[in-house]
Amino acid sequence: MIATLGFLTGIVVAAGAVGSAAGGGGTFYRPYAKPDADFIYNLLFCDDPQLFAGKDKPTGQRATVLSKTATDGELRKIADNQSAAAPYSPRVHSC
Repeated sequence: MIATLGFLTGIVVAAGAVGSAAGGGGTFYRPYAKPDADFIYNLLFCDDPQLFAGKDKPTGQRATVLSKTATDGELRKIADNQSAAAPYSPRVHSC
């Protein structure tokens, strides 16, 4: 839960900090009048993972996922990581 909140906070901070700046190589769509709304639209619906990098250079697993040279094996290892220490690992909650 805390990791998810940190991730979402990072998106909001990135949206405010980057505003109308385009990401690292994909088309940056501008369907709205407000740059922050355009940025969030591009985070949600477009295929430019570099938008998630933010201002600071990513490290660790995030650097691997955002790398243009990451291999399928490296990405699979991160995706299959079920440890509690894995950042942004999905949790199944029972009601």
